[in-house]
Amino acid sequence: MMELYLACGLVYHSDGTVSLKTPSIQKAMVYADTHTQYEVWELLPTLKERVEL
Repeated sequence: MMELYLACGLVYHSDGTVSLKTPSIQKAMVYADTHTQYEVWELLPTLKERVEL
């Protein structure tokens, strides 16, 4: 899991810094509302096919 996180979850910048690909608002939601992850999982089947994941 850690290898996948490092390979897909980080952005390496030309100045040598590294940041997360996740937008700040999504990071904040993870820590602010612990129920969001369950609501998203339950609503996943209702997601339109045109929405790219």
